[in-house]
Amino acid sequence: MRAAVQALAGILLPSATVFLLLLCNDKAVLGPWVNRPWLNVVATFIVSVLFVLSLILMTTTVFPCPKCGAVVRLREGETRVQCTGCGSTVAANAQASAADLANARLGLQG
Repeated sequence: MRAAVQALAGILLPSATVFLLLLCNDKAVLGPWVNRPWLNVVATFIVSVLFVLSLILMTTTVFPCPKCGAVVRLREGETRVQCTGCGSTVAANAQASAADLANARLGLQG
């Protein structure tokens, strides 16, 4: 549950920073203290990095490898997936059984 909440927070963070950046550029609100153009470039870079990191976080939360924690690769039409990090095979659905997860941690294929 904690990982899902962290993933949700990671997804919402870039959108919140975009709205903060828009607010920092509103002359009616901040008057003479609006962002300078170079600060907008830096902020855009930071938001872009946050967006990429949140995509990685979301992907690893949805498709983690129980053995090494790496992203697993989904193949069309298969019921099992192969980890790109350690090569172990895991159940493709998010509701994998406890036996499947234990076997994946031990490197067994069932």
